[in-house]
Amino acid sequence: MRSFTTKFRNILLSTLITLLAINLSAQEWTPPTGHPSGGQWTFFTAKAQIDGVNMVAGDQLAIFDGAKLVGAFTLTQVCTQENMYGNQWIAYEMLDVDGEAVQGYTPGNAYTFKAWKASTNTVYSNFSLSWNTLVGNGHEHSVFPPTNTYTWDYPELQFVDSPGIINGYVKKLSDNAPIEGATAKIVESGNTAVTDPTGFYQFGTVAAGTYTLAFSADGYGNDTIENVSVAANGTTTVADMLLTMPPGTITGIVSNEDGPIAGAVITTNPGTYSAITNSSGVYIINNAAPNTYNVTASANYHDSKTETGVVVVTEETTTVNFTLDKVNGGLLVTVFDVADNEPIENASVTITPTGNTGQTDEDGEIILIASMPEFIMLML
Repeated sequence: MRSFTTKFRNILLSTLITLLAINLSAQEWTPPTGHPSGGQWTFFTAKAQIDGVNMVAGDQLAIFDGAKLVGAFTLTQVCTQENMYGNQWIAYEMLDVDGEAVQGYTPGNAYTFKAWKASTNTVYSNFSLSWNTLVGNGHEHSVFPPTNTYTWDYPELQFVDSPGIINGYVKKLSDNAPIEGATAKIVESGNTAVTDPTGFYQFGTVAAGTYTLAFSADGYGNDTIENVSVAANGTTTVADMLLTMPPGTITGIVSNEDGPIAGAVITTNPGTYSAITNSSGVYIINNAAPNTYNVTASANYHDSKTETGVVVVTEETTTVNFTLDKVNGGLLVTVFDVADNEPIENASVTITPTGNTGQTDEDGEIILIASMPEFIMLML
């Protein structure tokens, strides 16, 4: 029992010494003090890094409204998603100091985060910010919150010494049109940017280094660009990211009045997609890019038909059936006497099974209408 008590006492003493050292160490900023009399913006910090390296106990974070300090926090540990509730600090809208109202942040103003590295006594003001969404009920303010609002967020803060910029465009592979609302992500840091109506995105505060960018958009396949190099104080514009929409399928049956047509050809416009019907008259066009098409079916001895405005949707099947009309042809029949090779006038000619009939002219000829293809028997 004595050994356990001694060990516990030593651990407690060590912890107290560490905390005392943190509290007594030099600080860049003194947090505002007083009784809150307005809104409060509470932070549970999930990440704090300088040039990609975790800030440590004794370092400080602060938030400013212009030049005014409205909140500060001295770290007691490396900030992580797992311990973010132990990294709580507050920015104040208004404080009561000895009965006097002291203005903190002004609701709606832009904010600036800063970091202080205790080991080098260096202040960093170039920051990038993302919001941890593990809890899912943070407010993710882009400016200071509205007046008299008690709100909270889960910031992930990264500061850089001499930041660079990464920017570019996200477009459709099919027609090079911009994709609005696509997400670009720096894989190494987790920072994200969303494209505007022109497809443009930008990361404005990136530490010098080499990165992988990941891209995604609703209804499109994901893609990446590797080895994106950023120089200090430089701008890197990457090649356009062209995203593709997962394909859809066009299928259907081609038939005539007698039943399915085998060997019918299906084509699309635009595009170069095509298919041929099987013995059951069925065709399938796989991997058709989402778009609106004119689909045409054609077959020997039949009139072609085109269905316009056929819409192909990502990962869905569109059915287009065709019923083709047979082509009627003219059959020229000549009747002559084999004995003298002279034409026979007024000879009766009948096509079976259609029953079309007529008589030859003075040249021994007659033209009868026949469906194609059709097995024809002439009755003289």
